[in-house]
Amino acid sequence: MSQYDAHLIYSYFPTLDSELDVSEPNSLTSQTQECRLDDIMTRYHPRSGKRGVIDRFEEYGVKNPRKPQGMADEPWKPFFKSLEDFQFAEVILEAGLQEKQCETLIKIFKTCLRGDGSFNISNFADLQSSWVHASKCLTSVCCESLTSQQQFLIM
Repeated sequence: MSQYDAHLIYSYFPTLDSELDVSEPNSLTSQTQECRLDDIMTRYHPRSGKRGVIDRFEEYGVKNPRKPQGMADEPWKPFFKSLEDFQFAEVILEAGLQEKQCETLIKIFKTCLRGDGSFNISNFADLQSSWVHASKCLTSVCCESLTSQQQFLIM
């Protein structure tokens, strides 16, 4: 490291004993007296208007992050128009549906909401029951082991 580099680092990260410019909005002069070994000093760019802070090492990063306003009551806002839109998006995400599948599902919902169709499945058991009834219309499949003689006859 050159002498010039060392000077630049010193000018950006002053020691605790050095004087900070009091005219800066984020000056830490009054707080530097409270600094201890391993404390973390955060200084912001002067144009940010934020005052600098000193955090104790033990407490650094432990603070609860601030939630945007309204997040507790309506966590879907401003991202979705309603709770139901948010819940629908959550199910689509969890199911890993692709765009085409999602578009098809939305189209079905909109058809039913317009009154042009009806949706009669009320739970998973209803859906499974429909699959069982539909499977009866298909060719049944039987799994059995064949002897070598039976395999010869099939050929």
